[in-house]
Amino acid sequence: MLTFWQAIEYTTSQNFDRMAYANINAITVVPGAIGAFKKAAINAAGGLTTDTLAEDCDLTIRILKAGYIIENENKAVAMTEAPEKVKQFVKQRTRWCFGIMQTFWKHRDTLMAKKYKGLGLWAMPNMLIFQFIIPFFSPLADFFMLVGLFSGNARKIGIYYLIFMLVDASISVFAFIVERRN
Repeated sequence: MLTFWQAIEYTTSQNFDRMAYANINAITVVPGAIGAFKKAAINAAGGLTTDTLAEDCDLTIRILKAGYIIENENKAVAMTEAPEKVKQFVKQRTRWCFGIMQTFWKHRDTLMAKKYKGLGLWAMPNMLIFQFIIPFFSPLADFFMLVGLFSGNARKIGIYYLIFMLVDASISVFAFIVERRN
């Protein structure tokens, strides 16, 4: 079941995001399982480092900083192992989250830097908002939602929740339409 949901996640977020980010040369991670790099680009970026838990993200950002273009090919196929147990899934996601945080901090000089174009003006702010700020405050939002439900505001909260779910579902459906495959 986890692998099924992960396949949906890849289509609705990762593939869809990468198509948009490719247009502004701001893809922040070429996944290790399906990435192909020019040796010259890796060398120009300083080689593969192991000072983050997201080596693929770190390498991708360093290649962008070195002036290379990162392209995306949605038709590429790769075989990889997806977590089959909840414990493996949590471990993978914890590693990814912490690795992304390390990589963001390592490359914080790119944030809002016009010199780095799409990376600095779009991808890094997006990473800051959606990888740090929102996840940091999400438990607080959940807490206030529960308080609201039990304080007589269930109808208002339900409407906002429904709107959020409809927008989220619409984006996911659109991603599947654009992807044009199962």
